[in-house]
Amino acid sequence: MCYGTILSNAQQNIRIGIGFEIFHTPLKNVANEIIDNNGQIHSRQFSQNKPLGYGLNFLVNKPLPNSFSIETGIGVSNYRNQFVFTDLENYPIHYNLSLYYIKIPLMFSFQSSWSKKSSINIAAGIQARFLLNWTELYKEQVNLPDIGLPRDQFHFFNLSPQLAIGYNYKLKNNNIIRLESFAGLDLLKMKKSGDYLYEFGFYKNLTTAAYNNYGLAIKYLF
Repeated sequence: MCYGTILSNAQQNIRIGIGFEIFHTPLKNVANEIIDNNGQIHSRQFSQNKPLGYGLNFLVNKPLPNSFSIETGIGVSNYRNQFVFTDLENYPIHYNLSLYYIKIPLMFSFQSSWSKKSSINIAAGIQARFLLNWTELYKEQVNLPDIGLPRDQFHFFNLSPQLAIGYNYKLKNNNIIRLESFAGLDLLKMKKSGDYLYEFGFYKNLTTAAYNNYGLAIKYLF
């Protein structure tokens, strides 16, 4: 009887939830040079835009002693980038990149209570991502397949340490809604390096690039 009561209480302490997030995913270490076939560097107009990415998450949260908790789950995220630059003929080029990942976070949290209903949640941990699908689009005055640029060369797996701070509010039904800001940095590069005849200039520089991410999330824990 005592064992059944303890097990029941433990199960009640575990919360499941859902989350939605929006974020920016700028690539760091992307240079702006374009190198011609003679090895000469031509500086051109270059900018990295920051379209919003988004994510949907299923969450599992387990309280621990002394106001700590552990949170994991599974989700899907869309990382989006756009680069605008000019080629050697001064034609404008728009490179749009969209990567879809399955992600599994593992976050350790500490809650500092303000009142019976509200608290601040501070969390740190790591996120594992697995590449699900991607799309690339060049908008320029050349035919991309004819110039031999490498395709489908993104890393399948990445790790990203994460920090987050959020505000928890307990509703009348004892469920919790959390508003959270977060930031992270990938440990691995986003693109593989390969031996390609036309892998030079900006496109090759993607092999040295890694993702930052920062954004806002809303979570609902049952």
